[in-house]
Amino acid sequence: MRKSLDGIEYNYIDPTGNITVLVSSKVDINLQPEIADMIMKKEPTCEQVGFVDNSDKADIRLRMAAGEFCGNATMSTAALFCEGHTTGVGKSETVSVESSGCDHVIEVNITRLPDIDNRHAYTGAVDMPPVKEIKNHSFEYMGRRFDCPLVMFEGISHIIFNEDSNMLSETEAEEAIRKWCDDISCDALGIMHISSETVSDPIGGNSDINIEINLRPLVYVRKIESLFWENSCASGTTAVGAYYAKQSPGHSALLTAHEPGGVLSVHSRNDGHLILSGTVLI
Repeated sequence: MRKSLDGIEYNYIDPTGNITVLVSSKVDINLQPEIADMIMKKEPTCEQVGFVDNSDKADIRLRMAAGEFCGNATMSTAALFCEGHTTGVGKSETVSVESSGCDHVIEVNITRLPDIDNRHAYTGAVDMPPVKEIKNHSFEYMGRRFDCPLVMFEGISHIIFNEDSNMLSETEAEEAIRKWCDDISCDALGIMHISSETVSDPIGGNSDINIEINLRPLVYVRKIESLFWENSCASGTTAVGAYYAKQSPGHSALLTAHEPGGVLSVHSRNDGHLILSGTVLI
């Protein structure tokens, strides 16, 4: 859905409920946080803002307002590129995206679906950036200690928080994530709250471990003081998939995450590739 604010053109996009605004007008990088704040005040359901432009390295370039990486915004950018090419229903394109928070071009496979609720619909598969490190880390908050897996990417890190063993209220989590982001000196941090989990071991020739979870993401971006209980989080879901795969060396892992805005899936392959799949409505 194309809109404008004081002459600034932008697209309102829904990738699995993680409402994303992509600005197509040229905006100076120093003004992007301010423009993002203006748009988010106008669009109360918006959870993040990115800025798209031409690229000399890829089909299209994306820069998030704080320079972080976002998988859902990357998928949305690829779908927006297909909109410009009027990709037909049932047709697929591979779109290369130069994205902030990632040091290499990202490939996204996009397929046009039949319209949903009078909006153009796409399914996307993103070849996500590799994990830098997965480790166990001790976090402290109000005299309590939480030992949790920490999954670190180039532009964002995620804490995997099992609600069966770790309990924080919403207010406590919102306070803790700010402190923990400072503690580990990262630009953006997520807490991925897992409330239920089913794991199926490989059967016969199937080398995949299948995991199904309920996931509620909380994401904080330090530079712009953005804090949201997101309807879905692509990089956070990928982090969880990578963590499960590490627990079973020699196997690939297929994660299905039921999130407030819908379902995201991650295939963590033996070769280290992380393929995120989801839907985009424009």
